[in-house]
Amino acid sequence: ATQHNGRGLELHCMNIEHWSTWAKNGGKAASIGASSTPQLALEKLISSTFGIEPFIFNANNDWSSKAFGTNATQINVVEHGKNAFSRYRNVAFMPSLLPVPDKWQFLRWLGFTESDIRDEYYHSHAYQTVFRSAARQQQREGLVRAVLPGRAACEYIQRKAPGAEIVQHEVLAARRGRGRPVKYADPATARSANAQRMRLKRLRHRCRC
Repeated sequence: ATQHNGRGLELHCMNIEHWSTWAKNGGKAASIGASSTPQLALEKLISSTFGIEPFIFNANNDWSSKAFGTNATQINVVEHGKNAFSRYRNVAFMPSLLPVPDKWQFLRWLGFTESDIRDEYYHSHAYQTVFRSAARQQQREGLVRAVLPGRAACEYIQRKAPGAEIVQHEVLAARRGRGRPVKYADPATARSANAQRMRLKRLRHRCRC
């Protein structure tokens, strides 16, 4: 496996373990009109970390924010093997790249673990983006900084680049409430699950009497 020189590489993240569309919207189906979401917190962290220094970043195709100034250069998520951006010492990775729930369940059925799926769909792209920057240079001087949303991605990259330092920023409040709504394969399965919940609810009510 390829190993990079991690000395002088800082991996900055928020106090969140895993990044996804659900996570970046703060547990909501959509973030349109939201005044405070993890996505906005990530954009602020990127801006405060890099200041006026030039940096490269990538994002999902539907990202339309004007959060960054002229010092920011957006690159494609898939830029593997290219040296065009190796002069940049600052890089940020914003996309959420995970399979839809049905495909996720199918991959689990095939025997892949959650770590396997995240490494293939998300962490590997985060790794490739970070190493489009000056981090790809084995012999380099000075500091290279990367901002990623979650700690798990930083740990994945740290394994690829021993010596890299993880810097966690306590910028997010602990998320409360229920998790992501369950996705069912078909309406019949959803009705069955709902009926089971109602039976358990009636049972709990009788037990309190």
